[in-house]
Amino acid sequence: DTGIALNSKDIAGVASINSGQLAGNRNIIINGDFTLWQRGTADSALSASYLADRWIHGNSQTALHTRQAFSASGTHPGNSQYVLRASGDGTSTASRIYTAQGIESINCIPLRGKTITMSLYLRCAAATMPTSSLGNLTIWVGSTSATADASVQGTDYSASGNTATAFAQGSLPTTWTKITNTYTVPTNTNNILAAVGFASNVDAGTGDWYEISQVQIEIGSTATPFEQRLFGTELALCQRYYEKSYNATVAPGTSTNTGKLNYGIGAAANITWRPGVTFRTSKRADPTFTVRSTTGASGNVRLNNGSDLSVTTETPGDNAASFYLNRNASAGDFFWFHYEADAEL
Repeated sequence: DTGIALNSKDIAGVASINSGQLAGNRNIIINGDFTLWQRGTADSALSASYLADRWIHGNSQTALHTRQAFSASGTHPGNSQYVLRASGDGTSTASRIYTAQGIESINCIPLRGKTITMSLYLRCAAATMPTSSLGNLTIWVGSTSATADASVQGTDYSASGNTATAFAQGSLPTTWTKITNTYTVPTNTNNILAAVGFASNVDAGTGDWYEISQVQIEIGSTATPFEQRLFGTELALCQRYYEKSYNATVAPGTSTNTGKLNYGIGAAANITWRPGVTFRTSKRADPTFTVRSTTGASGNVRLNNGSDLSVTTETPGDNAASFYLNRNASAGDFFWFHYEADAEL
């Protein structure tokens, strides 16, 4: 690096202006380093929904997603704790191994008409997958002008175009390799997608896998070093889309008293219980609100008499939700519960 070289528009050749990381808030991807797994760290069966925060298995596709400890190789800088592994499940059920993150409209509108660059690190189980009929592995960034924030499951988020890098069977990278794709965002874009996946929907095994790490989308035509955000910052960004009352490392539905919320009745009797929950972060949209007993049972609370009682949730808003128990309270009654609020795309 020879220092600063000026041209008519910007400064090139400078890795940093403060002897540290480049300016913050560059990365539009959330949980790009796979630090947060609020729903759990491993699929027990093929899934098409979310597991790692903000990362979906695909648009009507299924795979296993699991959290893996980072293992050094290739060109990866080595400053990651976890990575995401996507694989088949070894059954006769066809799976298209796929991973994607949709970016909500409010964060895409400022990118209209601009050049963006997606970058990530990728490695695969083998240069040729055991199930070679999976076909090419493609990494892409694209966009759609369809209805803003429509479900990723039912909308092609790259319908308006994309830029992709593809690896054929026999040429899959087996050590960490940095991939970059540069894309010009159309001026009518509503949503943007970052995705990785195999071409074919086949019966794949657990030995058919790829891992990804340090996924980033930023303005400009150059892939800069991955932006490392503080854990608390990343958690708050994820909680805009999903939060729970359970501890960060405890999967929802686990039987546990740790972190439970409680509600009690004093001397009054024969009244309707209507507890409320204020969310830690305003949600992207009115969420799906789920109440769970401390036993893990969905749609229930745990009474002080040692039994579960069903509840009815009321229409939640983006800041709070409430529910009521399906019987009146008696004097001295109290109960415990956990909750989830899901506002994902």
